[in-house]
Amino acid sequence: MPGVRIYGLTDSKRFGRGTPTFSFKVRNKSDSEVVSRLWNEGIASRSEDFYSRALETYGEKAMVRISLVHYNP
Repeated sequence: MPGVRIYGLTDSKRFGRGTPTFSFKVRNKSDSEVVSRLWNEGIASRSEDFYSRALETYGEKAMVRISLVHYNP
């Protein structure tokens, strides 16, 4: 998608090697704005300074994170 940068695995052949969680940034949108819009559409997401090593690697202070896992029975 234009204007969206995904961090982490992007090669679909390697998806089975990682967790079903991904992080991303949307150009010209704050993380909190993206998260708010996703929540309004029923998509659970977070923006925070999680995984400090990943943030250091990519030079970011925070990212939007989505986990494609069903946590609640």
